[in-house]
Amino acid sequence: MATNQVGEKVRLLPDILTKEQKSEIRQKILARGGAPCPRCGGEEFGVIDGFVNLRLNSGTETASSKTTQFVPTVATVCMKCAHIAFHSAFLLDLSWLPQRHTAPSNEGGR
Repeated sequence: MATNQVGEKVRLLPDILTKEQKSEIRQKILARGGAPCPRCGGEEFGVIDGFVNLRLNSGTETASSKTTQFVPTVATVCMKCAHIAFHSAFLLDLSWLPQRHTAPSNEGGR
């Protein structure tokens, strides 16, 4: 939210996620022990509107490589210190996440 010239709060961008989706994200993060903030210990956090896609690469690719693999994440922000944290949208098992996305398997993991 921003403030216009007469002091009114105005939204700069339209909502990407619904209130219900943000609420589900918040509940799932809390159920997994997602608070307090790892930086300051703050208990209050907000859900940032939309997804943040983290691009995967092999470590040998250049910035111009045509990598198309991403990890969709949701971001939260601590209301005390402004620390931003990213959470895997797959592992949160969000009910509205498109079905073509599947959680990564644990096979071959450490």
